[in-house]
Amino acid sequence: MWWDITMDPAGEVLLSCAPYWAHPDTQDKPAASGADLPWRDHWMQAIYYLPREVRVRRREEFNLVSSHDEYSLWFSVNDSDDVPVPGEVSDPAPICLCGLHVTVSRTRAGAMNDPRRQQAYTAALRAAVTPGCTVLVISEACVYAVLAARMGARRVYVLESSRITRRALEMYCRDNDVDDVVQFVEADTAAAAVGEPVDLVFGEPFFYGSVLPWHDLHFWYRKQQLAALCSEKTKTIPHSAELRCVGVEYRDLWKIRAPLGAVEGFKMDIFDDLIESACQVADAPCEPHPLWEYPARALTEPRTLATLPLADSAPSDLQLTGHLDVTAEGSCNGAALWMEWLLDESGEHRLSAGPVQPVEPGAAVAWDRYGRQAALLLRQPRPVRPGHRLRFEQRFTAKDGELQLQLDVEP
Repeated sequence: MWWDITMDPAGEVLLSCAPYWAHPDTQDKPAASGADLPWRDHWMQAIYYLPREVRVRRREEFNLVSSHDEYSLWFSVNDSDDVPVPGEVSDPAPICLCGLHVTVSRTRAGAMNDPRRQQAYTAALRAAVTPGCTVLVISEACVYAVLAARMGARRVYVLESSRITRRALEMYCRDNDVDDVVQFVEADTAAAAVGEPVDLVFGEPFFYGSVLPWHDLHFWYRKQQLAALCSEKTKTIPHSAELRCVGVEYRDLWKIRAPLGAVEGFKMDIFDDLIESACQVADAPCEPHPLWEYPARALTEPRTLATLPLADSAPSDLQLTGHLDVTAEGSCNGAALWMEWLLDESGEHRLSAGPVQPVEPGAAVAWDRYGRQAALLLRQPRPVRPGHRLRFEQRFTAKDGELQLQLDVEP
């Protein structure tokens, strides 16, 4: 769904929020794409999920019935359907699944249903879980405790901070006949509740409070707090993490930090200076964004900025200065950062929370759609070509888990 506004009585000026494939300005352009339209990250479209899936064929017709009240708009596929009324539930899914979807965002629900993640975690757990072992799960809204139990673990302890999510997961365990194996424990009393060394510490990791990619390193801190439950033989999944970076040319995202300059003949210098001074005080260098929504072209090869051994002790401060070599010509207006989780010591099972395909300088980056990466934006885009370098200075403060990164273009 979207809306159109006719801006003048003659109907000659139309403001449309349609996607590019239905936009009136692209209907006569068979090869049109989103790049053919003015960019906006507001006034977007909306999606309504139908009560049931409908199979359709080309050139066949079906009825889509729209209903509304004073506040809401909803749809059904024909008059005979039970039209759902907002606030009511018709034909509910199994209660455990329904409960989980109530407690997590749609992005998180998508991650839980992502085959790429499922295959990686399943393979890593299959290699680490042995019959009769004990497992400690340090993650939130995590369903893999059930998988560990089904693989033969004697006991699976789960740290889950959300009471609502915990109730949903308990029902999920009962439905899968592992409620006698999986035990939920409070973080503050976990050491006493577990009371025995564990053979495996597992995390996806995912936490409700994470905003930037490295915030999921909370797994590392929490594991350190429960070090009394670990021994030299305790395995850790993920075994380590890499913070990675690539220099990019954002097609549109860079505009949210760029000065206006002049607009319709009006000089905006005073406004630009005011906003810039406020940004320097209030804004962090890196912003969290789902970068699959914001096309970007790689200008460098990806580089690992830090490798963090999650199987070892908790982090310490980290400072690093280095370079990214430009290997594709373009306009550098920022960089992208993400975490890659190495699930085992060999690195055979690796899960990227950033690019899901190999990065090729000069080509668009294909990003993971079920999480947010970090975008570092330059105030002024800089033209670059092979032979240029992007100089970065990085500082990771272990006390608060925050990362500071500065990026400059060197000739």
